Amino acid sequence: MFGIVGSPWGSGILLLLLTFSVIVSGAFFQRRTFCRYLCFLGGLSANYSRTGMLTLRANTEICSTCTAKAACYNGTATVAACPLFSFPRTMDSSANCNLCANCIKACPNDAIMLTVRPPTKELWFLRTPKIEESFLAMAIMGIVIIQNVTMLGVWSDMLAWVDQTTGITSYPVIFTAVFAVGVSIPVALLALSAKVASLGNLENTFKNFARFGYALIPLDAAAHVAQPVPPARRGQLGVPHAISQFPWSPHAAVVLLAACDSDTAAGTDAVKLEGDPKAWPAPRLGVVPTGGGPRLHRAPCTAVA
Repeated sequence: MFGIVGSPWGSGILLLLLTFSVIVSGAFFQRRTFCRYLCFLGGLSANYSRTGMLTLRANTEICSTCTAKAACYNGTATVAACPLFSFPRTMDSSANCNLCANCIKACPNDAIMLTVRPPTKELWFLRTPKIEESFLAMAIMGIVIIQNVTMLGVWSDMLAWVDQTTGITSYPVIFTAVFAVGVSIPVALLALSAKVASLGNLENTFKNFARFGYALIPLDAAAHVAQPVPPARRGQLGVPHAISQFPWSPHAAVVLLAACDSDTAAGTDAVKLEGDPKAWPAPRLGVVPTGGGPRLHRAPCTAVA
């Protein structure tokens, strides 16, 4: 937003604002109040934690006989209190748990444990869906779409079209407008779906909106995980293509940079590598993906630098 993504100056201002907000919040409120109630990244992490395979829960039968005065929540003389104000005995969601394990260390009865569950299981049977969490899930979907569009060639065409149509050449202005529209569209579509659904089910529009948005959380998480993968426009499937670039793959296209020797010079012919990749000469300066077949390239120090 406001061109912050592509501006070191803008990113620095954003980090300063976040740091200032954390300090002010910490001066008036306990623990990580800012992270739980105010920070966008905290909300994003909360949504994504619902899809995780690890969950922290307490044995309520043991907790019912505990006399430690909620040490898991309040902390002890040697263990800090829960930073996100979560009480393990009543916790039914991982949204406000960062797995710091303070409660496990503070519990004198060993009533709290980490367990493994199927991914996204927490989203299957929501008892109290919240409209703000659903709204955030839809907004994140819009942000992910925008982030991916700006990495495609069509983004340059869109910038050129805006310039020709409106005469606006300021990248921050254009990006902010696209950002606002991109975030609003998924939210508006969900609101429309909730309204249409309310005509045929027993829930009103607001309850449908709150419940439907959780379905997008796994898609949000998957889209963020997939972002670093090479785009599909390269004509190859992202994950297999990325894996094929590792040097231990027999199909890898890599350049092994040998140590700088006095007898090497720029333009030295590449030496084709055959056989098991594990038997190839070990690189000393790094591995660089490239096109073509596996080759060993001897480069001088100046070329490497």
